[in-house]
Amino acid sequence: MIRLIQPSPRTPHQPTPTPPRSRLHGRALLMLSLLMLLLLVPAVPAAAGRPADVVLVLLPVPNVSVTPGGIITYEIKLQNGGRGEARRVLVEMPYDPQLVEVVDARFEQLGDGVGSAGPDRVRMSFERLQGNGSVRKAYLRMRVRPDVPIGTVINMWAGYGWDGANGGKAGMSSNAAPVLVLNEDLAYPTVWMAVDPAQAPAGTLFQFYTNRLLPGERTVVELIAPYGTSRFDQREVVNARGEFWFKVRSDRLPPGSYTLTVFGLRSNLTAAVNFEVTQE
Repeated sequence: MIRLIQPSPRTPHQPTPTPPRSRLHGRALLMLSLLMLLLLVPAVPAAAGRPADVVLVLLPVPNVSVTPGGIITYEIKLQNGGRGEARRVLVEMPYDPQLVEVVDARFEQLGDGVGSAGPDRVRMSFERLQGNGSVRKAYLRMRVRPDVPIGTVINMWAGYGWDGANGGKAGMSSNAAPVLVLNEDLAYPTVWMAVDPAQAPAGTLFQFYTNRLLPGERTVVELIAPYGTSRFDQREVVNARGEFWFKVRSDRLPPGSYTLTVFGLRSNLTAAVNFEVTQE
């Protein structure tokens, strides 16, 4: 079932009344002179059009684990950071029908909706996404089949593209948003990241990895220590598959518990993991 949130009706455009014709011959001559002056001024070319720049972030709730038979609500967040309008954004979400089934979808704007719902994918369209940071959202609910074994990973991502007066793009990808099937629903404010090793003495090279960020986005990496937070100078880039690696050598880190965070500058997603530096 598709539910649309209807926007408030707009007041029809009223034409501007034509001013009464002047009876003064002098005013007519003045208008004619101004018209001739405008014809003599060289035309200024219109400014070049600005393209759209759309990103799609997929946010599942819960985002860590879900129970067999439970519901996952996927927030589909589109944001146009370009100057131009995207006339239409097309989104496709493939899924495994042996693991989940579509329950319903909810859209914020009239004209957005499900284009088609096949046995293993949902296609959605979003109309006229303005630029300069405009955001549009939709919510797709999926039910986990009750016979899915504990420990199964429900992988999810979305492909998308758009068209506009000043160009479009196709073959774009959202972040990956997998959810694990367990005996409880579990959600975290950050996305998953791994560290190896999780505990080691000072001088150890700690290595970090996540695959949950937006492909191609730049990042800000911070280390949260018992004595404060420090930011690394370099701006690392996520690869085309949404993967990100980082290394921290702990030679100058005193023993204690630390947290490494990686913030995606386009997705606004934060990956985080704890690790411990022990005594030698």
